[in-house]
Formats: sequence, structure tokens, C-alpha cells
Amino acid sequence: NYINNNRNEGLFSHLHYKENEVITCYRGEFITSQIANQRMLDGKGNHIIKVTNSKYLDCYATRKAYICLASLANSPFNCNYLVSHSPAKANAEIVIDNVNHIVYLKVIAGTNILPHTEILVTYE
Repeated sequence: NYINNNRNEGLFSHLHYKENEVITCYRGEFITSQIANQRMLDGKGNHIIKVTNSKYLDCYATRKAYICLASLANSPFNCNYLVSHSPAKANAEIVIDNVNHIVYLKVIAGTNILPHTEILVTYE
């Protein structure tokens, strides 16, 4: 277990996930980089994910409505293990999958994840 110094909530597993298993998908609005920049300036950019240099997925509204549960996943940045106080590590990753011209952003288990474990992903 570890303590997250940034947030009071997160995405927690209720199941056992095997390595490379899909945990959930991001849901939101695809926007341009210009719109992404404006939303960040407006203070609504904390749930925007870069898909390509010109395409972003904005999960702000879907996160607030609890439609995009993937957006609850915290970064391991500022998380420390309780016993050792060492920095926490990501146990999942974001994978961009293009199927039949539809883009999916998936959270994939990077290792075996036990029930009641917080899902941590590295955001770039």
C-alpha cells in the first residue's frame, strides 16, 4: 500500500487483472490542439490526453459525470509506499488502439493487479 499525496480518490480494481488485460477505456471528446490549449488556459485541461500531435481526448465533462472512470486513474507521481516511503510505480499503461478507424484509449494492466489495488498510470 502507498499514500497518494495529490488526491483523495482514484481508480481501484475490484477484480484480479492479468498483465496486458484491458481494465477500462477513456471516454471523451476528440478535440484539436488549439481547443486543448484554450481549455487548459480556462482551467479545464486536467483530463486531456494527447493522442497525436493534432488530436487530443478531453475527458473533463465525462470525468465529472462519472462516465469516464479511466480518468480517475492517478499518476504515480507524488505517491509513496507506506512502509518503505519509496516512490510508487505505475502498474498500468495507456494504449492507443485504432480499430476500423475508431480510436480507443485503453488502460492496460502492466503487471498482475490484485483486487483493491489502486490503478496508477503515467501521463505524458
